[in-house]
Amino acid sequence: MPDDARPYVLLGIVQAAEGDSKAKKNFIRALEVDPRCMDAVYRLVDLYNSSQMYREAIDVLEGALQQEDS
Repeated sequence: MPDDARPYVLLGIVQAAEGDSKAKKNFIRALEVDPRCMDAVYRLVDLYNSSQMYREAIDVLEGALQQEDS
């Protein structure tokens, strides 16, 4: 499981749907495991946007772009 981001993303999806603040932690953990996990990027950016945390959303997107360049 440590090499697979999917369990973290799936757990984050369920937590976000339930309004659990731990969702963010799991999306971030998914990106630590796999920085190219676009599902985690999308979900984390969506979570930040819905919380009006626009700077954090931009940082996540910029990080994803850097991963694409490497």
